[in-house]
Amino acid sequence: MERTTELSNRQLGLWNIWEKKQAENAGETYGYDQELDMSPENTTVIQDWKYALHVYFCIIALAAIGVMTYVRSISVATDNKGIFESLTKLGADHAYQRMILKKQLAKIFLYPGIVGCGAGFLFSFMMDYTNDGG
Repeated sequence: MERTTELSNRQLGLWNIWEKKQAENAGETYGYDQELDMSPENTTVIQDWKYALHVYFCIIALAAIGVMTYVRSISVATDNKGIFESLTKLGADHAYQRMILKKQLAKIFLYPGIVGCGAGFLFSFMMDYTNDGG
């Protein structure tokens, strides 16, 4: 831990040299110029690892979602292979088949995406509203 502290920049994460110079030129104090205490006794450093663990879980979840959606789109195409072969025999071109496939995949991707984004927006709005004392 001591070697890591020696090699790293011990300023706070939002430290910016340009803003520091601007504050010094204006005669103001720069609030992010404090040094971090990277000792084992500092409990805030240990608590920050919770966020890194959350990011790790998010990456794993997004990778799993990507694999599941890819497999689902492939299964939709293989399940409807007979339908697309029949459409080809009836004279449907690739543009029409692509339109049908897009409509089927929209049920898997677009609608849940809209619902999820709407729920996230609603949750964010409610958090902002309740935190403002409304």
